[in-house]
Amino acid sequence: MEKILLADDSNVAQRMGKEILSAEGFEVVTVSNGQAALKMLKEFVPALILADVFMPVKSGYELCEFVKSQARLKHVPVVLLVGAMEPYDPDEGRKVKADGVLTKPLQSSSLVKIVKELLTSPKPSPPPPPPVPVVSVQETAPEEEDTEAPPAEERLEISQELGDQPMAAFGDLLESSGEPGA
Repeated sequence: MEKILLADDSNVAQRMGKEILSAEGFEVVTVSNGQAALKMLKEFVPALILADVFMPVKSGYELCEFVKSQARLKHVPVVLLVGAMEPYDPDEGRKVKADGVLTKPLQSSSLVKIVKELLTSPKPSPPPPPPVPVVSVQETAPEEEDTEAPPAEERLEISQELGDQPMAAFGDLLESSGEPGA
């Protein structure tokens, strides 16, 4: 079941939207302001957001702008809700990249139509989760670098006779190891 986030300071709009969309099989989470919607977006990524343009604390425009600026949310369609007697600024709606606008009071047919269109239209896939950071372990550098050669007693000396011998291949070592079958 797809979750829809409905942010509106009107209890009537919340009740109507929830009733209409629940009847269509959607799970609807309602909040009464844009700030509460932002908190909900930390808990889950909805399939769609309905946001009243004129809400206290954060407006629908601000909520939409935030959603569209976040990599993990920008694929979520946002429909702005505006009261029949409230002014709507189409330029602001385009600026915040709203996916649609509905006039309140919500009408069942128009709400269902726009929600279904936005949820079934091809849209970019949500971004992949961020890569897990690789933590590198750094060795602590010695306080002083030792650039001198080790003392003579610590050096391995190879006699000239051994140094002139060709290196044995791995197979040669097995043959001369004294193992049975060698």
